[in-house]
Amino acid sequence: MHRHLMLLLVALAALQLVAMAQPATQKTEQKPVPTIFTYEKELGLTADQVQKLKARLVSLQESTSRSRESIKGLEQQYRALLARDDTPLASIEAKLKEIAAIQVASQMEDVKASRDILAVLTPEQIKKWREIQAKARTEQGK
Repeated sequence: MHRHLMLLLVALAALQLVAMAQPATQKTEQKPVPTIFTYEKELGLTADQVQKLKARLVSLQESTSRSRESIKGLEQQYRALLARDDTPLASIEAKLKEIAAIQVASQMEDVKASRDILAVLTPEQIKKWREIQAKARTEQGK
């Protein structure tokens, strides 16, 4: 009975990891994703705005990279905990919560970066950028 319970927990944990996993790199042949810099002229971005946007995006990229590396290490630790039949469930839960906390912090950093980017743009540029994004989303769905 204990063995079946552990196998069930391992299966559930594995499913959760799959659901939460974000691939580090995907080697697919896709068109490059347009960024705000693709529309620099259309948006009328100034050199100062471009510099601020690039700095913020570099900061976000570095933060995201650190988060992914942390999660990768924690997931290895998690798998090691699961590999042992005698690992207390509390230890497994703590590791999952540690992984989740980093994922939440990473998502919040993304939200903060989005708001920081909007703060650099004028109201007219924000309106135009949102129109560009909406158009791109509808074209992706085709």
